[in-house]
Amino acid sequence: MEQRCLAELSGVTKRFGKLVALDGINLQVRPGELLSVLGPNGAGKSTTISLMLGLERPDKGSARLFGESPLGIEARRGVGVMMQEAALAPELKTREQIDLAASYYPDPLTPSAAMRKTHTEALANRPYGKLSGGQKRQVQSPWRFAAVRHCCFWTSRPRDWTCKRGK
Repeated sequence: MEQRCLAELSGVTKRFGKLVALDGINLQVRPGELLSVLGPNGAGKSTTISLMLGLERPDKGSARLFGESPLGIEARRGVGVMMQEAALAPELKTREQIDLAASYYPDPLTPSAAMRKTHTEALANRPYGKLSGGQKRQVQSPWRFAAVRHCCFWTSRPRDWTCKRGK
């Protein structure tokens, strides 16, 4: 039995003026997969993710999120996004940030569960504005995980990634 795609681009072409950012790309992300989109600056990585999220529209081809248009609210509710740059309220504690993000979604993880999953429990009661740059990146991860259980997108450079081994 074939698993449905969480995110899919089919025959997508995207241009910015005369620049062809993507030319006929086909891409599928299925449940349980971890996909890395790697390449030099200008290779189309951010454009690819923006199309899957409905932030951009393809000039040709189609983008689907959970089998639906990525422009629809139901599809968007199933996705968490961690962009390269994020601004969170500096006075809120980590647990409060995660609780706030979770409140926007119908079936979120609890802040405790999200922090356990991302190994950030030690930061729970620290104000976001007092965290180091690396700790802020760590906190942004459970912030997204609390909101959704199905599909998360990160847009960052490999040097920004924080990896924790699962048990």
